[in-house]
Amino acid sequence: MTCTVQQQQQDNKKLAQILGPLVAVLGVTLIALAAVAAAWRWGLTGFVQRFSDQAEKKAPPGGTAKDVTLVLTDVQGSTELWEWDQELASEAFKLHDRILRQYMTHFYGYEVSTEGDAFLVAFHEPFDAVGWCLCVQLALHYADWPTPLLQHKSTCLDTGETLEQKRRQRHERWQNQQSMGQYMG
Repeated sequence: MTCTVQQQQQDNKKLAQILGPLVAVLGVTLIALAAVAAAWRWGLTGFVQRFSDQAEKKAPPGGTAKDVTLVLTDVQGSTELWEWDQELASEAFKLHDRILRQYMTHFYGYEVSTEGDAFLVAFHEPFDAVGWCLCVQLALHYADWPTPLLQHKSTCLDTGETLEQKRRQRHERWQNQQSMGQYMG
């Protein structure tokens, strides 16, 4: 009987030596799988989707059944500028065209056509089109335009001085409204 109990205890020890590490490895594996599943569900799915969307956008829009967003640009008063100084207009439009093209790839835009100073640009999504428009507008605003161009009568509707004057007027109106609100409220 003692032999049987001792034999059984030895068998249990051997089994524990084998199963212990196996259970530990199995537990760590299950925890790792749960972590991967959670990351995939809550984090990586968005990353993979964004990566997939970017890959799709590398091809020109219109190849699939998805909608296409078109942007048509035009420079106000360009004909007058060409008539005023062709050499200056040519320099200005080269800068204009370079800026528009510079941001197209960042927003996955595709130049469909140009005619004179007008661009027709296609985008996969309205969000990209609006982003491109905003960035291009700011880049054009801050571009290093030739100084003689800035002297043309139609270049700016407002100067720095008139913009500052309008800003002060708006601020004064706002302050008056605030002080009126104190007396009325």
